[in-house]
Amino acid sequence: ELQLNFSTCSHPAVLTVEAQ
Repeated sequence: ELQLNFSTCSHPAVLTVEAQ
């Protein structure tokens, strides 16, 4: 999921939230 979100939008904030 993290990779998919990262690919969709390169926003570090979203990545952090998804990671947690």
